[in-house]
Amino acid sequence: MALKRIIVSVFIYVLYLHSAVVCAQGSAVNEEKVAASVVEEHVEEVLSVDHQQAVTLAREGKLISAYRHIQEAYRDDPQNPKIIADHLAISAWTERYDEAVTLYREHQVIDLPDYAMKEVIRSLRETGDYAQAIRLAEDFLRARAEGDIDVTVGLIYSLIQAKDHAEAAARLAEAKEAYPDTLRFRSLQALLFAVRKQWDELLGPAGGIEALVTDGQDPAVVSDLNEAFYLAYDEAIAIARSERYDEALSLLDRLGVFKHKSQQVESDRIVINVWQEKFDEAVDAYARMNIETDPPPYFLKEVARAYKKTGEETEMPDRHRRYIESYVQAIEEEELRSHAQLDVIRVRVEEGNLDEAVRLIDGIPEDDLGKPEALFLKAKIYDSTKEYWKAVHVYNRILKMDPDNHAALNLKLRSLMDLGATSLVLEESEKHPGVVDAVIAERAKTNVPMHQIRWDEPALALDEIKQLEEKYADLLAKGADDQTASENYDRIKWDRFLALRKEEKMDEIVRGYEAHLIAGDEIPPWVHRAAGDAYLYLQRPEEALEIFNKLIKADQSFDLEMSAYYTLIELGRYEEAQDALDRLDDVTPAKVVRRGILQDNWQKADIAFNKAWLLMYQDRLKEAESYIQETKKVSPFNTHLRTAEAHNHLYRGWKRRALDEFKMVRTLENSLISAQIGYARALNENMKKKEAREEIKDLLKRKPANKHVQCLLRQFDVEEMSVVTFDASYTAEDPGEDEYVLSLRGDQPIGFQHTLFAEVIRRETTQEGGNDVACKVRVGDIWQVNNNWRLIGAITGDYEKTDGVGFLGGIQYQLNDCWTFDFGYESDTFDISSRLRADGVEADLYTLSATYRMSELFDTTIGVTFKDFTDNNEYLQYFWRTDMALTTSAYWKTRLGTEFSYETFSDQNVAYYSPEETYSFYFVPMVEHTWFRRYEKAWVDRMYLGVGQKWQSDFGASGVGYVRYEQDHKFSDTKSWLIGTTYSLNEYDGESVNALNVYTTVRFKF
Repeated sequence: MALKRIIVSVFIYVLYLHSAVVCAQGSAVNEEKVAASVVEEHVEEVLSVDHQQAVTLAREGKLISAYRHIQEAYRDDPQNPKIIADHLAISAWTERYDEAVTLYREHQVIDLPDYAMKEVIRSLRETGDYAQAIRLAEDFLRARAEGDIDVTVGLIYSLIQAKDHAEAAARLAEAKEAYPDTLRFRSLQALLFAVRKQWDELLGPAGGIEALVTDGQDPAVVSDLNEAFYLAYDEAIAIARSERYDEALSLLDRLGVFKHKSQQVESDRIVINVWQEKFDEAVDAYARMNIETDPPPYFLKEVARAYKKTGEETEMPDRHRRYIESYVQAIEEEELRSHAQLDVIRVRVEEGNLDEAVRLIDGIPEDDLGKPEALFLKAKIYDSTKEYWKAVHVYNRILKMDPDNHAALNLKLRSLMDLGATSLVLEESEKHPGVVDAVIAERAKTNVPMHQIRWDEPALALDEIKQLEEKYADLLAKGADDQTASENYDRIKWDRFLALRKEEKMDEIVRGYEAHLIAGDEIPPWVHRAAGDAYLYLQRPEEALEIFNKLIKADQSFDLEMSAYYTLIELGRYEEAQDALDRLDDVTPAKVVRRGILQDNWQKADIAFNKAWLLMYQDRLKEAESYIQETKKVSPFNTHLRTAEAHNHLYRGWKRRALDEFKMVRTLENSLISAQIGYARALNENMKKKEAREEIKDLLKRKPANKHVQCLLRQFDVEEMSVVTFDASYTAEDPGEDEYVLSLRGDQPIGFQHTLFAEVIRRETTQEGGNDVACKVRVGDIWQVNNNWRLIGAITGDYEKTDGVGFLGGIQYQLNDCWTFDFGYESDTFDISSRLRADGVEADLYTLSATYRMSELFDTTIGVTFKDFTDNNEYLQYFWRTDMALTTSAYWKTRLGTEFSYETFSDQNVAYYSPEETYSFYFVPMVEHTWFRRYEKAWVDRMYLGVGQKWQSDFGASGVGYVRYEQDHKFSDTKSWLIGTTYSLNEYDGESVNALNVYTTVRFKF
């Protein structure tokens, strides 16, 4: 035992030396900890010969020999946990990461020691499986309160590579606080700045690059910095290729902090000068350049071009002449020989500069393109730029020269398939069965559904897919060992989702998608995308957002980002939606170069009008109006922007202006669905209801699954439903009386202009002289004559008495979107105190008012009320009310109202309250909060605070006020419930009276 402990001590020392070697090679493993772990694992264990030799050799740093012995040990005892752990660790130390990962996946049930698990995490990271590396690293750190710096480093690096930048930033902040002296976290911070394209932070003081870029630095730190450098460097070159040369040069200048990359930076400055045709500057810069390593060929070719253009070949510095003389000669030959031109074009293709390649090859005279080599290159370029029809013409030229050129025929058929000319491919494959590649012929058959989808024929595509699924399923069921059949079967299976998406059969998509999830199938991204759209369509935005966010981590495309944005809107998460839209706006250029032509970027326009809609969704309608007006100065004929403006007019109550704007949009672009929907809504608001329904039904025939069309049709249907409304109110005055008021009303639309209504009201008052009960019934018609005039007429009476039939009438005239005038009359009105009714006094009510509504921000009403009492007393009231928005947002609104009233009675010698003159004025601030809103459901509450002053003749002035709180619940588009309470303080004839009122309204549509 003593001898064994001596051997173990020696092993610890050797392993410590080995850890220093591995660190010098850039390994992220803390070998001191590994050494302790390995020794602890094997102190009390008798190892096999090969296993013991492997451990010994590993501790001596002889990793290749150790690997051979651990392999032998593993072959002899493949289920031994200790051998598996050491095999895995040694495989990783010898950079056999794939083998380490395979071992781990084969033996996941084994509880690995820390040193082996850390190597598993590193191997997963090195093989690019960042998702699993992240999961295991998080589990590892979660189980160890003391943490582990190496695993933390690997976790942060994996998060960066997996594009989970927010989590990486959070972890990095924690790590920098826990390990403030660790340079690796500073280099990871620089890398995170780079992947997020935060160049100011990377290259400014926050990045601290100058302090990190020093000789003898940790290789891992250098690796992070190099990666950060190349991200910034690639961005600069990409900017230069889009012809934003000054911006590119500015970024390259800032990259000067990477001193060890100075030659590369200077080289590309020269290349960009050549691209700008600043040949003299390029030549001068090259002459001053201190070349330390052999320059790359692409750079020397551009320098040679600059010398050739300036005619200063003889002025080349002697120390550089050996580099570029041959390239100058190549440039001269390029100008004389067509094959040299083709070489240049090939270089452009290899660089990915397809626009330049197309420009160059289009500039070659037709006579110089007579060789198949040149023609094949030209066709290849056209295929790469997706100009398939041009490629087909070039292949036809080759086939005209050489009809038996099978390669040209097959490539032509591939281009035809990309064009969607599948029928031509099938026809050619039938004509030349021995020539056309069988794979192309079969692929053409499976392409038919996809092209049908593109041609908006998803129903035909689904039929074709069904037949192909049956065909391939039958082949595979018979045991056919056909890899192509299997691949085509998989392709057809997934294409079915695209056809269903085009057909907008969202329920089927979700059912199929969830079945594949349960089966554990590997689902392609486009199927996930279709499922996300389907969940959103079916009003399940939480599931949709989860899918879109996962897809964005793998592919930050514009369309996916916008899908996530729309889903955030559906969820009411407007701040997150704003952040998402702003991020897209920051990285989306206003202009893009397509085929060498600077054009407007439609994506930028898409963001612009969505910014308007985002403000509208949050009820920030004035801000939306201002934004649209400013944006229209740049893009006055953008129909999407004008459509948003027209919808905003509707929301602001300007229905006539909205209709005019929608008509203008239809003139510019009659096929815009959002404009057609808005046009139908505006027609309805402007009392052109029949025309509105014809418009939406015609749209539904063309777009039967469009959710917005369906929703508007539903709104029209709800508008024509019968309505039952129940109101209840209880008021208790102190001192004073208690009162109950109950009413039940039914409304029945008849056609588009008439609404018949019937209402029953019961009011019961408890007072000193006993209870007073008043009953009333109203039966009448609301006649919306046209867009300007509305008439109301009803017969009224006491339903417990046979006499006393009365009349209710009203006239409303709406001059325009702002001005409305109202006149009303009611005989035997309920709007008098119970005491008067108990004494047998009745009154007729007359009202006249004018309302000016500027928008949702402000409205005011001025009017007069006259009551003619049966005891010859007369009541006259002049009133003026205003309501003004202070702040508006999606979930919070504040408003300020004012109420002014002057009242007078003609006779004061009566037994009831009848002052000669009364003035009152209230300020009424209001706060509204939306607790929840999703589709047709909402929960809103409001708080009103009335603070005022009242003056009564003979009694002077007194303070008055009230507090009202109410909740408004919308359960669906047909059911709602309002409940509230008001506490008020008033004064009558010098006596203070406080009152508590509770009220509720329940409304059903059916």
